[in-house]
Amino acid sequence: MRLILVRHGETDTDNPGKCHGATDIDLSAEGYRQAKTLRQRFAGEHLDAIYSSTLIRGIRTAEAIASEHDIEIIRCPEVNEVDFGLIECITFEEACELYPEVSELWRQNS
Repeated sequence: MRLILVRHGETDTDNPGKCHGATDIDLSAEGYRQAKTLRQRFAGEHLDAIYSSTLIRGIRTAEAIASEHDIEIIRCPEVNEVDFGLIECITFEEACELYPEVSELWRQNS
């Protein structure tokens, strides 16, 4: 058995400085291009199952791959990205300023 893990394509708000996790963000134009490349890459592979997060960026990436196969996508919330809670969609620096106790816990556990 072989397990292939694929991360979703680039999103409209890709910003390495921000904490994006549970926010449901679509793919950017580049992300859709990356998904098309994945579709081509896996076109000749035998796939028994395709699992995806329930977030649109994961679903769109999985749909691109599945479009070359007669297979249904299994939406699996267990593979969703982490929910950053209070610091979702802000930078780490903003989190440190707004929630010093949270950022201190993060630093202690890194």
